[in-house]
Amino acid sequence: KRTLIFGAGAAGRQALELLRRFAPASVVGIVYNDPGKHGLVIAGYTVAPFAAVARETYDVVVIASLPGRHAIGAQLDAAGLVVDRDYVVIGRVEQWFNCLGQDVLRAA
Repeated sequence: KRTLIFGAGAAGRQALELLRRFAPASVVGIVYNDPGKHGLVIAGYTVAPFAAVARETYDVVVIASLPGRHAIGAQLDAAGLVVDRDYVVIGRVEQWFNCLGQDVLRAA
């Protein structure tokens, strides 16, 4: 799935690295609420405000910030996205990777 990372700080960078390990082509962009980070380039992705990204360009949003997960989740809910279908918190992705990732990597 085309994945949008919500977070441009350390957690966003960690989420990007995690996703690149087991789904290298899935990340399509990085978004963040802080206007001071808009336009910043992280590993080839230009950070944009969430509202500027068209819904048809991504399938799922990964919330990278654990401290901000509730506020960001509320923002995504307000945008019409549904938790566990349209967005997940990075902890859920890490749990999936820890359960399945090693087998996937061994099979590759």
